[in-house]
Amino acid sequence: MAPCPEPLEAGGGAGTQLPDVTLTCLGQPTELALRELPAVPVVLTFWASWCGICREEMPELQRLADEVGDQVLFLGVNAKDGERPARFLLDDLGVTHANLYDPSGRSLDLLPSPGVPTTLVLAPDGEIVDKVIGATDQEHLRTLLTERLGVQLADGSSAATD
Repeated sequence: MAPCPEPLEAGGGAGTQLPDVTLTCLGQPTELALRELPAVPVVLTFWASWCGICREEMPELQRLADEVGDQVLFLGVNAKDGERPARFLLDDLGVTHANLYDPSGRSLDLLPSPGVPTTLVLAPDGEIVDKVIGATDQEHLRTLLTERLGVQLADGSSAATD
């Protein structure tokens, strides 16, 4: 699993509109405040190991993360779950992007959101470009990243030309 991103030292990053919550990096001894996300496009997904939809979409999100590389920070937040089943699921599904751990689900409650999965797409300046409650439409996500946030896909194309 990838390490958590380095926190932004001064305000103005992608997390400016997120709840003021600091979470532990899953499987690591470090913490990250959601408001200190770096100033890059971010796909932030709240999930749990017991969530069937989450299990289905996680490999697709990982493939997209691999495709866009360092242009976008893919960050998961495991909410209302146990650390052991969360880590097992990530390993089982081959998910390698960084994940935070929120056993109480406080971050999810402060959004507010009714539950998992919930996915936020954040612009580098902190604008919440999209909020999806439930399954994420991967083509919609690709379109947002390419057309709205200027992300290039691995083959140099954009969602508009695929």
